[in-house]
Amino acid sequence: MAVMLDHAFGIFNNVSPHFQWAEIDLPFPSDDAFFQISNFDEMVAKSAIPRLGMKIKEAFLILFSVEGAEDELDVLRRGKVTALDMQMLVHFLYTHVWASTFSNPMASLPGTNIQILTAPFHLAMRNWRALWDEIKASVREEEWNKLGFQRTAESYYDAVKSILIVFERREGRFPPIPSDCEKGSHLKRLLSY
Repeated sequence: MAVMLDHAFGIFNNVSPHFQWAEIDLPFPSDDAFFQISNFDEMVAKSAIPRLGMKIKEAFLILFSVEGAEDELDVLRRGKVTALDMQMLVHFLYTHVWASTFSNPMASLPGTNIQILTAPFHLAMRNWRALWDEIKASVREEEWNKLGFQRTAESYYDAVKSILIVFERREGRFPPIPSDCEKGSHLKRLLSY
């Protein structure tokens, strides 16, 4: 959760994440049910031994699998990724897209092909959206509405998609974007181009 909060600062305040890629070799968080158990004896009585889930790094890399590689996406399906897991992944997508586009000095070189630079992100976004839609369709509406903040992952998806479109439309050419932004003002400015 600390990693996701760290990345949220990047999204809303344009602050580089403190947790770097090399440090994210962690499994997704356990199901909420494990946090409802009050002690070890209750956990044993319910046979609710937490299992280590899929690692965030592994899931993130699978999003970049080539189109038609359903076997790769099936790994995520079998890993039973949740709406919260998908929200974490879209946070990582956002910060990775930002770092590879707006924070990448190579993107502004005259010979850089912007479409080639952004193509992997579009693929990851399509894969993310396919999995998100499957998760959303598999949950009853009343259960979905109880989820709370995890449902905002769709808004983050829209933000990532929008900044990719703006970046491509402007061929990576932008005036400096201040890093001391408040509450996403850098996004508002960016998306106004």
